[in-house]
Amino acid sequence: MEQSWQVKCVIDTLKRGLPFQEHLRRFKDRVIGYQREPKKDAQTIQDGIRIIQWLGEIAGCKVLEIGTGWQPMIPILYSLAGASRIYTVDLHRLMRPETFAAALDAIRENRDQIADGISTTSDAVNWATRQCSDVAQRLEELRITYLSPCDSRRLPLESGYIDIVTSRAVLEHIPPAVIGDIFAESRRVLRKGGVMLHLVDHSDHWSHRDRRINAVNFLQYPDWLFRFTCINPQNYQNRLRHPEYIEMMRAAGFVPEREEKSIDSNCLSVLPQMRVAGKFVHFTHEDLATTSSIVLARTSSACARTQTSNLN
Repeated sequence: MEQSWQVKCVIDTLKRGLPFQEHLRRFKDRVIGYQREPKKDAQTIQDGIRIIQWLGEIAGCKVLEIGTGWQPMIPILYSLAGASRIYTVDLHRLMRPETFAAALDAIRENRDQIADGISTTSDAVNWATRQCSDVAQRLEELRITYLSPCDSRRLPLESGYIDIVTSRAVLEHIPPAVIGDIFAESRRVLRKGGVMLHLVDHSDHWSHRDRRINAVNFLQYPDWLFRFTCINPQNYQNRLRHPEYIEMMRAAGFVPEREEKSIDSNCLSVLPQMRVAGKFVHFTHEDLATTSSIVLARTSSACARTQTSNLN
């Protein structure tokens, strides 16, 4: 029987109290190997291709990715698409030789989709993902600089140096005040007219682990109660809705040029009968039922008309 999200939350919270938690994780990976999730890897690659297609031509561009995670699949895609230098930043140093090898495996397994999606060749993918004994050397061959541990609010980069800033499924795990600072720092390192693109997962992440709840379940709880689900920092979700991200981008000096929202029809149907917490009552049901979004914004003083589309 599948455990409820509440039980999983308690277990994760207890794990947080274990001493040497990271050392235990690394020992487990050495003993049984890093456990890949091919379906999730394929989705990450699909999202990376989508980001590149939204950005258009990135050949010769300097790209900054916020939130490397364990497997740097998206930076590898940027390299295959011709970016001149990719900086990938993470507060915690999660990438290790075994997780880097797993990323290469995932890219190799999806070579045909990648070759079609970003106009590269299977031979180029095979070269980039060949057997690797030296991670640092391979990263340099791919023009990837791994900055970790590094705070995205204080980047070791010159002002106006970067062409593109991106993230995928990262911002929802960051406190709102910190996001504002990250946007401000992104504004500093981007050149005039530079682009920022973020793909955000607005869904209740507990619904990913418990199929009995829907993607807006967490909107029922006031902050003081929901905070107990985030005692383990790995479970933190800020619950920000799409318009709040747009507002913060504008406040940091960005002009949103294009956005696309995925609205969950099931969530849309249950919201009229659902009692949401007070902080969410002023949002439309469409905003509450938005489970993911992608936004492209530019550092330009010129006004631009925002293109918006909804996917149901």
